[in-house]
Amino acid sequence: MARKAASADVSGSVEEALRQLAARETGTVSLVFHPGQGTPPVVAVGGYDDVLLAEAARSAVRAVEAFKAGDPPLEAGATASAVLCAAAATEARLSEWLARFEFLNHGLPPEFQAIRDHTDALRQWKALLAVRAPAFKLGDSAAYAALGCLGRTRDCVAHRNARLATLGTFPTKLADCVRQKVVPTRGAPSADWTSVVLVHEVAQWAHRTAHEWITLSRELLPLSC
Repeated sequence: MARKAASADVSGSVEEALRQLAARETGTVSLVFHPGQGTPPVVAVGGYDDVLLAEAARSAVRAVEAFKAGDPPLEAGATASAVLCAAAATEARLSEWLARFEFLNHGLPPEFQAIRDHTDALRQWKALLAVRAPAFKLGDSAAYAALGCLGRTRDCVAHRNARLATLGTFPTKLADCVRQKVVPTRGAPSADWTSVVLVHEVAQWAHRTAHEWITLSRELLPLSC
């Protein structure tokens, strides 16, 4: 009875919006319902970090299957997709956290607005954790180090600023991550860097890195609905 009474309070327009969202069958997209105070209730849509993370997982599986089938171009393409989607998932998690906080609290305080205005996702995470989880030691976190390398790998894979490179070398942005064995490249000293980075091992690592970071962020940055 309580559920029926609550449903009766929801406006027809919101019910229709919910129906349309359900019809999209996105599956992992979450809704946050905000009852209106003298105004119609509103709904916020989120959860696209899960959507992107799931796509990274599927891409990693495709990369493995391509490797087994002996199809390097398909393996490279699937790996690139895994890296791009995994990095996007972590960034979506951050931006949606800020948006949900804004939605639930009717605005953002100045320190959160400053975080939103950052253009570098890793710095955004650092700033947000400094405010909301100051006891967390970023310098001791392997997950945070991997997150940084995921972002660097994404930038290189996306070829946002392509440069000529000597065989056996890596882009400057990626070199330390490879040297420290954070990014599990496949050994081939005389190959171009894309041939040893766009491999299924990196695809699986990208998905795992994003999954571990998003899981950790949910523990460090709880946000009630």
